[in-house]
Amino acid sequence: MAALRRAELQLDADTADGARELSRLLILVAGGYASSHLGALLPEDELKDLEPVRDRTALWETLHVMVALAVIGAVGWAGTWYGKQIGVESPWSLIPAAIAAVLVFPRLRRTGPDLFMSYLSP
Repeated sequence: MAALRRAELQLDADTADGARELSRLLILVAGGYASSHLGALLPEDELKDLEPVRDRTALWETLHVMVALAVIGAVGWAGTWYGKQIGVESPWSLIPAAIAAVLVFPRLRRTGPDLFMSYLSP
């Protein structure tokens, strides 16, 4: 991962050389994968003088989901509370939370209309 990141950073400094280096490394990775060397996709000489990169993807995704659920919960609570004040019944007062969910999670944009229509069905 560190070798690929170093090659990717080269793209900003020198695009042509960076693209060649990144392509060369990706071909080596593909060759290692095709040879079933899943534990060592790159040869040892490509990895010397490199420090392992910490993968924080799981941490960032967990934080994203926690914040998104907090936003959706807050909007749902506010919609229900405010809806109760003006006389809107419960399923309709949660529509702002559904809209917030579609905005926070872009993958729901494909299923958002189905989510909205589920409020209309008995």
